[in-house]
Amino acid sequence: MGRRTGFPNGRPTKFRASMIDVLGESIAKGGTISYWARLYHVDRGTIVRWIRRGKRDAEAGRNTKFAALAVAVAEARRKFNVTMWGPAGRPPMKSKPVPDSPQPATT
Repeated sequence: MGRRTGFPNGRPTKFRASMIDVLGESIAKGGTISYWARLYHVDRGTIVRWIRRGKRDAEAGRNTKFAALAVAVAEARRKFNVTMWGPAGRPPMKSKPVPDSPQPATT
């Protein structure tokens, strides 16, 4: 039998609605979930579970803070991929360097 904590449904979550926009903006700019996990003093797996829970909530039509997080992260990842890889989903083509035109010889 588990230890009694005083919380009938387990320990309260550290997740706050204020994290949604900050996390989304950071991911859109290339930030990582691991960074935010360290910043909020939770395991990376915890944030991943929050996102997965949000996906399930959104698919079931529940409007929860976890669903809002999942939507924000998905949108941020799309923005980052377009910024990083271009709209075609692949790296932008690298142009070949144009050789310098020959300089006239000076005498």
